[in-house]
Amino acid sequence: EKMQIIFRLSFFTLILNIFLNYLLIKILLNYSYSNVIIGAAVATTLSWTIYLVGLVIISRNKLNIIVDNKLIIKPLICSVIMVLVLLFFKIILPDMTLWSGLLLVALGIVVYVLAMLLLKGLNKEDVLLIKSLKTKIKPSQS
Repeated sequence: EKMQIIFRLSFFTLILNIFLNYLLIKILLNYSYSNVIIGAAVATTLSWTIYLVGLVIISRNKLNIIVDNKLIIKPLICSVIMVLVLLFFKIILPDMTLWSGLLLVALGIVVYVLAMLLLKGLNKEDVLLIKSLKTKIKPSQS
């Protein structure tokens, strides 16, 4: 029964994602191709957000798993800050090239990490994990 509920939620999310992508792409295609990409991203993000909310509700009601909302709120706020900054820079850089796209990705990472640090969204375990990943990625000196 629990798997059936998760399957239904996943199927609903899939149908919602297809519908929203179709709708937003069709509407925004009248304006510009870059707006089509934004529309597809918004549709997918909205679908996954609804899926996440559904999983939280199912976890609470059916599986008796309590999710600490504090763990979700700070990353969500940081994501909104990052999106607002990226939208601002998207207005400044209207022509999307490979380099401006890479710049926006790097800027998004920096803004998100800084926002997480300022809001104290990272705990000691997160910092230790980042440090351990950094040492694994670092090329060995030979």
